Amino acid sequence: MSFLRQPLILADVAPNVGYTRNFEYCIKITNLNKYPNYLLFAQIRSPTSKPGAYVQIQADRCLLVDGYRPSVSIAAIAKSSVKKSDLAKNDLGTILKNNKLQKSLIAGTPSIDRPFSVPIINNGKKIEASFEIQSLDRQGLKLVRVPESTQILNLLLFPTIGIAILGWIVWKRQHKAVNR
Repeated sequence: MSFLRQPLILADVAPNVGYTRNFEYCIKITNLNKYPNYLLFAQIRSPTSKPGAYVQIQADRCLLVDGYRPSVSIAAIAKSSVKKSDLAKNDLGTILKNNKLQKSLIAGTPSIDRPFSVPIINNGKKIEASFEIQSLDRQGLKLVRVPESTQILNLLLFPTIGIAILGWIVWKRQHKAVNR
């Protein structure tokens, strides 16, 4: 019976066949300009490190989400509550340095998790996830993911090429058989 009570082993496993982890992931808030009285901040968290600084999200700019299994919390604050001295610039961008103001941030839902893997066709590419503010008031911030437009051309391109190559091979074999 002791073999049934083995400790749980947690490890980083290889991605599924056809998927990769070699990609950059960034998030963008597309309708931030509709809320000029608020500043939005993102805090990137990781299970292996302490929470990072609150980095200001700029309108129509992509915020890179990096680290080991990162999760992003989005929060808002009224512009009138923030002074220039409460903000600082660093290599991440503009950060909220006043810890007292961090307590008055309006928490956003849901938190955003970086995908573990993407299809191998995206190897080495930047994946942009777009979100919209559905509602923002003093009670809360609600974000929704903007659906990505999938082009029908991409879905038809590879099968069409495959069928064309297969047809060419069959034609070549028949043409060789006729010439013999």
